[in-house]
Amino acid sequence: MNDNFIIFTINNCQQPIPLALPALSEKNCHCQLEQVCLEDALERLDEFKEDNQELAICLFDVDTNPTATLIYDALVQTYPQSQNIVLYSDTPWPNSLQRLNQQSLFSTFQRDQVEDINNSLKLALARFSETKQLRHQNQKLQNQVEQLKEQLSERTTELLKKNINLQNLSVTDKLTQLPNRLKLDEQLNHHLTFAQRYHTEFSIILLDIDHFKLVNDQYGHTVGDSVLMELAQILQSHVRKTDTVGRWGGEEFLILSPNSGKEEALLFAEKLRIAIESFSFTTIGTQTASFGITDYQPNDTEKTLLDRADRLKLDEQLNHHLTFAQRYHTEFSIILLDIDHFKLVNDQYGHTVGDSVLMELAQILQSHVRKTDTVGRWGGEEFLILSPNSGKEEALLFAEKLRIAIESFSFTTIGTQTASFGITDYQPNDTEKTLLDRADQALYLAKENGRNRIEQQ
Repeated sequence: MNDNFIIFTINNCQQPIPLALPALSEKNCHCQLEQVCLEDALERLDEFKEDNQELAICLFDVDTNPTATLIYDALVQTYPQSQNIVLYSDTPWPNSLQRLNQQSLFSTFQRDQVEDINNSLKLALARFSETKQLRHQNQKLQNQVEQLKEQLSERTTELLKKNINLQNLSVTDKLTQLPNRLKLDEQLNHHLTFAQRYHTEFSIILLDIDHFKLVNDQYGHTVGDSVLMELAQILQSHVRKTDTVGRWGGEEFLILSPNSGKEEALLFAEKLRIAIESFSFTTIGTQTASFGITDYQPNDTEKTLLDRADRLKLDEQLNHHLTFAQRYHTEFSIILLDIDHFKLVNDQYGHTVGDSVLMELAQILQSHVRKTDTVGRWGGEEFLILSPNSGKEEALLFAEKLRIAIESFSFTTIGTQTASFGITDYQPNDTEKTLLDRADQALYLAKENGRNRIEQQ
């Protein structure tokens, strides 16, 4: 520690007493003696302050008077760490002054006690040096504490940011930056609970990109990802502030519309359909989407609400293919299938295992359908496949391929499982009902004739 100590003597210009400067143990410490008369004391103290010089000891060698008292008070305020020694000729300074500055007063002596004064100088300087060293150490510790506080604050802020970021990542779809299925599930439960409690309207819109598998196969997944991102932007730019739009999975998106009835949701979905149809997507150009819309009904659960929306979306796609076949006289077949003895699976293994079987079956179907086909869950354990530009014979061969794939698959927990199929194709003057009725009748025959088989109507 490099220090310059000043010993400051203030007197009434009488003959100064002989002082012996204390010897300092520290190599880098220097002791300087300054002597001024009472009239110049305040000015010299100001100069010390301007020069940032530190006053170690002040030897106050003056008779008590108002000026001396003023200077002493100024000294104590400006240099509170100074060790002050007061000298007197015959009568000590008033006790009031000593009480007033008790903490700053080191000692008092008569002027003729030269040896005692010099010894006191040594002690005062040692005390000042120790006090300063303690102050320095305390300041160093305080700086370290402040630095640690700052580092802790920075790390806490960083951790908070990372936690917020992790929370956002956990509920955000990485590709589209929309809420993911986890967040949509949470929001769906919230809106459904609110609608149940306060009897308010609540609608959902489930949509997916038509023939998206064809986009991925023809242009590659990078282009497919671009289409999903652009579709997300279209949806985000059209929804109301109170709506929630997110990626439900794959090419499916879900829109939650609180305080919105079915008619209002229908108008909004039509606006979205037109916006998507008229948009020019990067690389692929125009693209369409299919929508399923439903609103909250008393006693609805998340599952019943979503199942209805999914079924309605499939209904719309069925209507689209049927209209196309009627207008252009093209072939169009449908395959209706369900899992054999599925109730037994739920009863024996529980609904969690049953749900797992449905998901695995969906993956089998999705991996086998053609690029132009549409496969969806029709309800319960039933699935519907729409095959445009496909006749009954072609559908029969495809269904047999699916039957073998299902029969040979080892499902989680339950092992092997089979399915039954009903097939029909479009006939002139068909409606959705007549087409589905024939497929349903064919499926019924397949079950009646032993299951794990295909029938056609």
